[in-house]
Amino acid sequence: MGPDVNASDLEFYIIDNEASKLVFPLNRIKNVGKAGDALKATAPYNSFIDFFERVDKGKVNKRVVLSLIFAGAFDRIGWRRDVHVHVIGQVAVRAPEVDLHGKSTLVL
Repeated sequence: MGPDVNASDLEFYIIDNEASKLVFPLNRIKNVGKAGDALKATAPYNSFIDFFERVDKGKVNKRVVLSLIFAGAFDRIGWRRDVHVHVIGQVAVRAPEVDLHGKSTLVL
């Protein structure tokens, strides 16, 4: 089984003992590395937009997200890969940021 932002852990593991599916860890994807810890801290994600709203943007940049898209890590929670790549800029801009008072603001 390929990487998945919700199912993958930081190490390889087997899911579904009968089928013996090996789950690929997020931190083994090129350009992801230690950002895998930040991804697991806020998982599970309901959608691609939910991912952008909750992920630590100080540790997960556009390069990391593109690597996740191309590796198929969003295949189970969103659109096709080409659509993810097309909307990444629009979704990232609309993801809420937190102001100095801890309130969520929308960046337009």
